[in-house]
Amino acid sequence: MERIVASDRPLPELADYLSTYDRYFVRSEGRESLERYSTGLLSDIPRKNGQTIEDNVPGTNYQRLQSLSTDIQWDEKGADQERVKGMRDEVSLGDGVLITDDTGNPKQGKHSVGVARQYCSELGKVANCQVVVTCHYADPATSWPVNARLYLPSKWTDDPQRMREAGVPEDIEFQTKPEIALALLDEANRMGILHKAVVADVSYGGNDTYLSGLEQRKELYVNAVPCDFTVALKDEEAYAPGIQRADVALHKIPRQKWATVRWREGTKGWLR
Repeated sequence: MERIVASDRPLPELADYLSTYDRYFVRSEGRESLERYSTGLLSDIPRKNGQTIEDNVPGTNYQRLQSLSTDIQWDEKGADQERVKGMRDEVSLGDGVLITDDTGNPKQGKHSVGVARQYCSELGKVANCQVVVTCHYADPATSWPVNARLYLPSKWTDDPQRMREAGVPEDIEFQTKPEIALALLDEANRMGILHKAVVADVSYGGNDTYLSGLEQRKELYVNAVPCDFTVALKDEEAYAPGIQRADVALHKIPRQKWATVRWREGTKGWLR
């Protein structure tokens, strides 16, 4: 297979974009490592990780790339807020939604922070993985990540020695995924991300803590719920009065009350 080698010089457009973040780095080594890492991510390398970037991007190596996330001094929070501000002001239409979700990253071993046997969305089953809770913005024109946070299972937060050895800050305590999702929503609101509603799948839509948090924040929301979710329909809905399971109530609603909604065409036809 022909080896793909990136340029040893920064791409002009990339260099211009990254210059916005220069002030968040204490030393030039950090800025240079970020540029080489970004160049690697934008290249045609089949599998992008520290080793493949070292092999295909001149002027860097695995150790320097690893130091970017572990040792190099830079204000990652400030840089991320700068990124969000730019997306908010230059890209967003301002009438989109915030999407709550989480994703599992399969991992081998037990030393990566937060790794445990838990449900992995990428594999569709329980497996050894890390789980990241995400807040994503989407409108008719674009979509982009607002924020993300690693979920730490209680087997991690209940083990101070393991937390120290992994370099987890001492003030980190256990939070459920819905609690993390609400914290990310609060951060999005503080950063002025305008949105019409918050949407989530059944993992969050069926959680009382999450739903109560949305109500307290006066957020409009559209969430999936599990079939055994308890609902209370209005008195005038005589076909399904009272408090009952969602699936029971739905089956009682007359067919003429339903309408099919299509939102986009997928690889196998319309999603509806």
